[in-house]
Amino acid sequence: MDTQKVVLSESTYSIEKFVNFQKLFEVCFNDESEMLNAVNNLSLTEKRKLLYEYSIRGDVEGQPVVFLRQILVEFLNSEQESPLTKDLIIHQKEKIARQFEKNVFHAWASISRILYPFIYASQKKLVKEFFTNEIKRYQKDLDLESITSINFVDLDGAQNQGRIDVWFAIYNNSHKSQKYAKQLFLKLGSDAEYGLLSHRNPKLNQTQIANDYDYNAILNAFSSFKKQIIDDNADSQQQMMKMMELLEYKKQIILQGPPGTGKTKQAKEIAVELLNLGSVKDLEDNSQFKIIQFHPSYTYEDFVRGIVADSKDDKIEYKNVNKLLGKLAKESFENPTLKYILVIDEINRANLSSVLGELIYALEYRNENVESMYEVDNKSELILPSNLYIIGTMNTADRSVGHIDYAIRRRFAFVDVLPEDLTAQLGDDFQTDLFNKVAELFNEKHLAGEFKAKDVQLGHSYFIQQYEKDEFGNNILDKPYDFKMRLDYEIVPILKEYLHDGLLNNDSETLKKIKEIEDYKFSD
Repeated sequence: MDTQKVVLSESTYSIEKFVNFQKLFEVCFNDESEMLNAVNNLSLTEKRKLLYEYSIRGDVEGQPVVFLRQILVEFLNSEQESPLTKDLIIHQKEKIARQFEKNVFHAWASISRILYPFIYASQKKLVKEFFTNEIKRYQKDLDLESITSINFVDLDGAQNQGRIDVWFAIYNNSHKSQKYAKQLFLKLGSDAEYGLLSHRNPKLNQTQIANDYDYNAILNAFSSFKKQIIDDNADSQQQMMKMMELLEYKKQIILQGPPGTGKTKQAKEIAVELLNLGSVKDLEDNSQFKIIQFHPSYTYEDFVRGIVADSKDDKIEYKNVNKLLGKLAKESFENPTLKYILVIDEINRANLSSVLGELIYALEYRNENVESMYEVDNKSELILPSNLYIIGTMNTADRSVGHIDYAIRRRFAFVDVLPEDLTAQLGDDFQTDLFNKVAELFNEKHLAGEFKAKDVQLGHSYFIQQYEKDEFGNNILDKPYDFKMRLDYEIVPILKEYLHDGLLNNDSETLKKIKEIEDYKFSD
């Protein structure tokens, strides 16, 4: 390959110019003879620029690599007609190395690592400016400017040892570094690799490789991961770690809060973290995870152990069998190195004392035998092992069911899941003004005396824009659902139900406020 012409036009730098230079750079970086040829054929102007840049660095003798490069630049600018050679470079390296006790050039064994800045110097500023602008363009088009930070590594590499590609990461700015965050990732060299990357949980990685750089294709891929970047909040992760610690300590927790705060969603996310899975989708058909919804007629025989009829040889036989919790307890006991999670949605809708029976004791005293009223396989004992975690959810606004009694309550840890303003995370996909107007209903003026806002205020999920989904379950961003439907058929009806049930005062001011919400006009 012709490596003599390494300087490209500085006017209107483009991805095509970078790609052309990168190809040349990669050849030189991987072949010392090509690198030497390219350096020896630098233009006089480029050599003079290098000489000036290294001359203004001051005393660099304490920086062996920089000192070596300075000596080599001076040689390139000398009046000697002989070219720079590998032998000369090795000689100078050995001469400098003798001044230090340790091997200061161990990471610069290849002369390409020494020389690459000489051919990159003319491009470095252009490359950095181009990709910085390109990254900002992605942030703007994804509407992530306010909540994300970036990290860009050019052909210098992270340690200034050179590399044959550039890469960047866009990540939630609540994190100190992209190392701990989910990131929108692009690596561009001889090909383009891009997608979602997570060093903390590689199971989340979803990248693809293309032959060429295509902005729109990459933007489309990034768009499908946008929500994950928004949700990847360091504060939320700290909260998740607290949840994990709480579960390890107590073994069973209840997430409590008003409707629409994402209690079930959060329970599933905790399960994903406990099982070290990639996403909530991975919970499907996972034998270590079960979810069930309680209802008022649910019994011990439905949940723990019960009698079933079995047809055999034209005869009906009745036998005792383990039900959901009994099966999960048995499996987790037989696999003590694995974690098992049971999510009980609407846990307070059933009569817990009746449903749990003797297992109320087992909740507190894990790994101990308790006697069941039903024998299975000639054994009446039941054990709740310590690797079985139970997460309940409870709607605090639901007055149609009784409170959890104290004997059961003390065996669970309770965590409040409250309404949040998600404007910072979701931008235009969150109906901020409507959220605030509805929130104004839940103060002392409108709330009935016995109720607290934290127990009944409508949660944030009611105010999140919904979209049609593609075959993979991703939002189709140009197909949003009309939010007026959500207002008319979800938000207003529950507010009127609150009126009927006595949670909100049935007075003129409250009725006027609800009417204003009902007639709310959405901006275009």
